[in-house]
Amino acid sequence: MSEHVVRTGDRRRANCNWKLVVDAFSEGYHLKSLHKDSVEPFFLEHGTVFAKLGRHSRSVGARKAILEARALPQSQWNLRAWTTPFYTLFPNSVLVFHPDWVSRVTVYPDGTDHCEVHHDMLIPGDADPEAGYWDTSFRLINEQVFAEEDIAACESIQRTARSGADSEWPIGGLETPVLWFHQHIREALQEAG
Repeated sequence: MSEHVVRTGDRRRANCNWKLVVDAFSEGYHLKSLHKDSVEPFFLEHGTVFAKLGRHSRSVGARKAILEARALPQSQWNLRAWTTPFYTLFPNSVLVFHPDWVSRVTVYPDGTDHCEVHHDMLIPGDADPEAGYWDTSFRLINEQVFAEEDIAACESIQRTARSGADSEWPIGGLETPVLWFHQHIREALQEAG
């Protein structure tokens, strides 16, 4: 990442609790329904693994192209092209490693049901910054996948939470990084007194 530079970025206010935005990057099973018309066709249905890294976590989603690895020697594997790693950096940042660029998402709370979301596109330092490809790629991820799908879902969840209809939100096994994140938030708040 030290060889990457900021190409472009977006700042937006979201009508949801900041933790919901971080949650959206902490599990991969929502691809099948929420992103079915955008990025889901590129991914395996049950291809997400995750690991706890202190208060941080890493989730890796397998793209369908990873199946090519079966026919190749390990020396020819290209995990960056075949997977999308997500690093949740406690407490409020996420790095998403696309095949040739990185999304840096940082979420700032602004009350209990509003936040500001900063999304920056980091490209390799030796890439042509004027290439139209970067704008097209960022627009797809930022405007469609992120804003129209992820943020819209977070805002819908916030409206549901505000209704008071549910007092508990069960977390399933595929959402383990979400559980870790909320446990660490509680711990940090207790430590702060």
